[in-house]
Amino acid sequence: MGISAKVGHRAANRRNDVIVVQELLNSAVRRFPVLNGGSGALAVDGDCGALTLNAIEAFQRKVLHFNYPDRVVDPGGKTWKKLNANIESPQQVTNSSQSWNFQSVVKWLDEQVPQSVIDQYSFFERSLLDLFSGDEVQGNSAAVAPAVTPFRQGDERWGKKPLGFGGGTIHGYGCAMTSLTMAATYLGSRTKYWPAGQQPDKLTPLIVNNILKSSNAFTKGSYILWIVGGAKALGMTGQDSGIGQELAQEAVHSIDACLKEGGLVLAHVDYKKDWVGDHWILITQKRSNGEYVAIDPAYGKALALYTTPDGGVKAKSHVLLYGRASSFIDTTPENVKNYRVVRYVTLKTSVAENKK
Repeated sequence: MGISAKVGHRAANRRNDVIVVQELLNSAVRRFPVLNGGSGALAVDGDCGALTLNAIEAFQRKVLHFNYPDRVVDPGGKTWKKLNANIESPQQVTNSSQSWNFQSVVKWLDEQVPQSVIDQYSFFERSLLDLFSGDEVQGNSAAVAPAVTPFRQGDERWGKKPLGFGGGTIHGYGCAMTSLTMAATYLGSRTKYWPAGQQPDKLTPLIVNNILKSSNAFTKGSYILWIVGGAKALGMTGQDSGIGQELAQEAVHSIDACLKEGGLVLAHVDYKKDWVGDHWILITQKRSNGEYVAIDPAYGKALALYTTPDGGVKAKSHVLLYGRASSFIDTTPENVKNYRVVRYVTLKTSVAENKK
């Protein structure tokens, strides 16, 4: 018994291979008592859906003791061998060691490298693919992502500095300001509040923090930021969808229109309550497959958003975009996987008003 290609998360999932894995997973529940109490027998239908992915993850976590299950059954890999009881004998290992080639080295690494290292490689691989992707961006014939400089609000160069006029740090409360900084590196232009000779692509959260203080974009004596005023001080125009309002699903069309016209979108995401935002991120593009790409200032890294949630999660009319647990690596914090966009500010390049 064997499989011809990978089965699981973002894998080939050829029907016959999936059927084999589903049968083995059902058998594993009988063979490994630690799996008892699961969701029951899988339908052997060749469809690698959520239940099959969950069963693979449970097997990797409970039987193989992976700290970071990848939900993938790889031909000849650790999960496959344990599922199929196809463990190489010492004699086989000895024989195979006499004929090393590129493929055998890759196979050996796949079997021997700790799962945590594999997970970190997978994350690095995806970051590179995002960086150099030729995927067509909606409304952008150049087929490249906007030249936005990513920043992390907790960076040691500015994370401990007071945000605005005090009461909190950039690390603790600077998600909106850091997101505005990232947007301004692409859309911004000089205004009277900028330091002499300052160029947009050289902006940093520390510089922007001072610009916004000079323009009184922060409430006097606090770190509370007037986002539209801050955008103006950075040479952009901002239009807020509204504070404390439950938006209709149709509002996502204005996000699409802004991105198509070359703008960016500051998105207020909720991950605790029903619709009150907890954090700000910057949406930079919409791919041709309908996936939205955003940069999270909490990490300075890209993430994906969708118009619908993970399968089995009920959509809500006032939520415009969703994070999906399936689009993140397993080490991603749960709050990030639960991002829901409930408010937004569209950002575009400003007209000449207020510039030197």
